[in-house]
Amino acid sequence: MERVSIDERMRHRPNQLSGGEQQRVTIARALSNNPDILLLDEPTGDLDTKTGHHILKLLLEMNRQEEITMIMVTHDVQLKTLADRVIHMLDGKVQHIEDIPKAEKELAFQKLCEIVEIEAKEVSDPHRVAKAETILRNPAQEISWCRPAMKSL
Repeated sequence: MERVSIDERMRHRPNQLSGGEQQRVTIARALSNNPDILLLDEPTGDLDTKTGHHILKLLLEMNRQEEITMIMVTHDVQLKTLADRVIHMLDGKVQHIEDIPKAEKELAFQKLCEIVEIEAKEVSDPHRVAKAETILRNPAQEISWCRPAMKSL
């Protein structure tokens, strides 16, 4: 509950929680089982932007540190850069599969961490947050100038 920032609402009944709080409880319950694979359907769908960023960072850290495989269904194209592989579907059929370059994924994760840090400090620098979010959506633009040096990643 602490990891998804819902510990202060632990004694509340489900009908006393907002939709976003209920979503975080669901994520906490799934994580409490120490899964090898985590299936996520719109994990940030009912969350405000700040909480969504926090949850994404938590999930990605768990993916890296605890080697949890995550399969996520989402319509949020911003999340694409945080994945290893994106499977695009239309009408229940695979349209194409896209592997995300490691350098782009790493930069997107760094920018997500920066956004979470800015939001945690409640620094009101909308320009800095907007730039980080733009890079998070399309890290290829940010790293195109240094792509040859990043081939070793």
